[in-house]
Amino acid sequence: MKGFSTGGQKSVFECFLTQGELKEVITGVSNIIDESTDRVHIFPLDGRSRSHTFGAAIPPKDPEFFYFG
Repeated sequence: MKGFSTGGQKSVFECFLTQGELKEVITGVSNIIDESTDRVHIFPLDGRSRSHTFGAAIPPKDPEFFYFG
């Protein structure tokens, strides 16, 4: 997850993913979790919404460049 993430705290990550990257994340996570004890939630977020951080939280940072091809 850290490879896709733009910020996050311990086990919470915000990622900007293409459909292909989302499939890659789902496959990768599915291969490493213990489905009897681990829980993974993937939530789509509205890109227009602003995030808020509190305390020692690290604010998410957009990449310097976006590629549309």
